Amino acid sequence: MSPSTPITDPGPNPLTGIDPWPTLQNALNNSAIQARTWAANYNATALTVYMNTFNGWAQSVVAGKIDNTNPPQPPVAWTTTVLESGYSAAIVGTTPICPMPPIPASHVQTQPTPPPNNIDIGPNIAVSGLPSEWFSVGPMDSWPIGKTTPPNARSSEGVTGTFLRLGAAVGAGWYEKVG
Repeated sequence: MSPSTPITDPGPNPLTGIDPWPTLQNALNNSAIQARTWAANYNATALTVYMNTFNGWAQSVVAGKIDNTNPPQPPVAWTTTVLESGYSAAIVGTTPICPMPPIPASHVQTQPTPPPNNIDIGPNIAVSGLPSEWFSVGPMDSWPIGKTTPPNARSSEGVTGTFLRLGAAVGAGWYEKVG
């Protein structure tokens, strides 16, 4: 290129849209493009993270591990604004990045609380296939450990008698038929 050949503006880069020619208008346009690109990239990443978080929460709800009363909320989307200087910047907007996905039905099952001093004698614990004097404790039992039942208490299998409630280091314990 000879010194007498005029330099012409090559125009914006076809891949990025950014015009490298040093004019104020090009700088302002480039600022707007960069701000929009940054906001779009942030929003795409934030949406992916949010959907992964929501899906993990929803799986726990469907599995019955947690209830559905506190779903993760969509984050606020980023947008762009033109500053007083004329340059553009990415800022936090006011609208969510996406609508709230459908909330799954809660599958948490609460166990009923047995009434106080409730006797719930479970099935006989057979030893070598033969009936024994030992019975499991039913899920609705609240009879005090170490106390005998009144006469004619009845097991889930229909065995009647007086039973002694025994505790255990692990589990609910046992009932021993004592009369």
